[in-house]
Amino acid sequence: MSIPSTPVEQVAPGLTEAELAGVERAVGSAEQAAARPAPSAPAPTASVQAAGAANTRKGILWATLALGLCVLAAMAWQLCRQMK
Repeated sequence: MSIPSTPVEQVAPGLTEAELAGVERAVGSAEQAAARPAPSAPAPTASVQAAGAANTRKGILWATLALGLCVLAAMAWQLCRQMK
């Protein structure tokens, strides 16, 4: 499998060949897979952790809304009793 060459000016405009020689070489995915061992157990990803935090926040907000509704209902009940 051959990779077509791309002119340096297109990839890194304004850099010379000498400057590019000092840049660290990128490692492809096949080389990365061979270089590191496979994890034994997958760790929870950031999106899973964020979803858990969002669900907790959502629960707290719903509980606050329900508590506020109960307080307003109690105030309305007292006002209604006072008007009689």
